[in-house]
Amino acid sequence: EHYEGMKRYVDYCTRMAADNIVRFGLGDWGHWDRSRITDVGITSTGYYYVVSTLLAKFAELTGREDDKEAYAALAASIKVSFNEHFYNGDGTYGGGEPTALGCALYQGLVEESEKAKVAAKLVEIMAARDFKVDFGILGAKYIPRALADNGYSNEAFKILTQPEHPGWGFWLENEATTLWEGWGLGASSMNHIMYGDISAWMYQYVGGIVPNPDAPGFTDFTIKPHFPDGLNCFSAEHKAPSGVIKSEWRRQGDEIEVVVTIPTNSKALLELQNEKHILQPGTSRFTISI
Repeated sequence: EHYEGMKRYVDYCTRMAADNIVRFGLGDWGHWDRSRITDVGITSTGYYYVVSTLLAKFAELTGREDDKEAYAALAASIKVSFNEHFYNGDGTYGGGEPTALGCALYQGLVEESEKAKVAAKLVEIMAARDFKVDFGILGAKYIPRALADNGYSNEAFKILTQPEHPGWGFWLENEATTLWEGWGLGASSMNHIMYGDISAWMYQYVGGIVPNPDAPGFTDFTIKPHFPDGLNCFSAEHKAPSGVIKSEWRRQGDEIEVVVTIPTNSKALLELQNEKHILQPGTSRFTISI
């Protein structure tokens, strides 16, 4: 139903691009220090790459083979241009802003051989700021996910929970009960979704409930919980079409007990450290050493 509209949008981006780089949009909106906002060419080109990749997939799903090949080729050329324009070779992108690195990692634009270097550099940059927020609404999604995806969930959790300004923990320290629009105190809306990906991060990383794009409706999915330092227990549930998915864990000395509930007519791959288990409907318990 929406294919032609999506195609028109990607083609519009192509007309606006120069050497596959798109430079329009608000970029990393909401950064507390406007002088440190990432080059809009990085974030907008990141999305240009993603929508081109998705359109190639949608073309394949709907039997449009010519479009599939054309948009897959476009996405590949965008990735090359992105790295030629923005990668500095030392693990940083753009001006070295966290969002620049997070965007490249999260959107899949970093070459495989450079991922470890870029992720390590992102940790180094955030650690130099004592893990205080140094990004706006785009970095708020990219950075915690990019870190957790590359083995740094402890560092991501530090960003999400450190109590000083700017950051989510600072809001809590100042009795916030909702997500705010800005990192400061009472400067704008006090009930806003802009930095709300922290909730999805908790479900998908700490709870580990991960959808499988090839199995709509959570008929087949992954449970891969992360256990960040400083957190001793966690519980999350998702109401899938076939029933409630539950993921729970608790530290007990040098062990972690994991309890997972899979609904009827579903199955899941559970990943715990180096272990993998196929789970059928019902509740399963596992204990791992840490």
